[in-house]
Amino acid sequence: ALAEKPALTTIAPPTTVTAPAVAALRKSTAGSAQSSTTPPAAAPRGNPPGGGSAWTPTGPVYWLAADGNDGADGSEGSPWRNFGSVLRRLHPGDTLLVKAGTYGNTRTGPAINIEGVNGTAGAPVTIAAAPGQQVNILGGGWQVIRVAGSSYVDVRGFDVSGSAASDRSTANGIEVNGAHHVRLVANTVHDVGGGGIVGVRANHVTIDSNRVYNT
Repeated sequence: ALAEKPALTTIAPPTTVTAPAVAALRKSTAGSAQSSTTPPAAAPRGNPPGGGSAWTPTGPVYWLAADGNDGADGSEGSPWRNFGSVLRRLHPGDTLLVKAGTYGNTRTGPAINIEGVNGTAGAPVTIAAAPGQQVNILGGGWQVIRVAGSSYVDVRGFDVSGSAASDRSTANGIEVNGAHHVRLVANTVHDVGGGGIVGVRANHVTIDSNRVYNT
C-alpha cells in the first residue's frame, strides 16, 4: 500500500518560494503549535527557515506534520506524520513540505533516514521545511539526518541538532553516505558530537548557505 501514491485533494504551497514570501509566512505562522519536545538552545539563525533563496517545486507537493496521519492523502489539510513511512512514496519531482514543530529524538537516530529515494536531474525529490516555518530535527545515534543510497535529493531549511550539548553522543548532523547529486541548502546544524555536514562515499554534493556551529 505504501508503494502506491495517494491522490491529492489540494496542492497548496506557493509555486516559487522567495525571501518576501518567507517573511510574510513567518509572520502568519508565528502562533503555530509546536511539539512539547524542547531542542537544545540555538544561536540566532543566520539563514531563513523554509529553504533559503528562491526555489520552485518541480511537481506535486505533499505535507507532513507532527499531528498528521500516514493514512491521509498528504495534502496541506490532511498531512502525513512519519518520515519513515512516507519518504519512499515520493517520486521524481515530488516535494515534501514539513510543518512547524520538533521531530525526532535524542536517543536513537537518524531522525530522518532518506534511503533509496531517487529523483532525476530535472526533477529532484525535495524534503524541506515549509516556507517561513521553524522545523527542528533532533537525533541521536550516528546521524540526525542521513541521505543514503539516494540520488537527486534536496534537503532544505531545517534546524538540525543532536545531544552534544549534554553528552556528545550524536556523531554527524547531516550525513550523505553512498549517495550522489544531493543538495543541502539553508540548513542550520548545531550541537552534534561529530561533523556538522559530512560526506562518505558520496559525490556531486552541493552544500549551499548552511550554518554550522558547536560541533
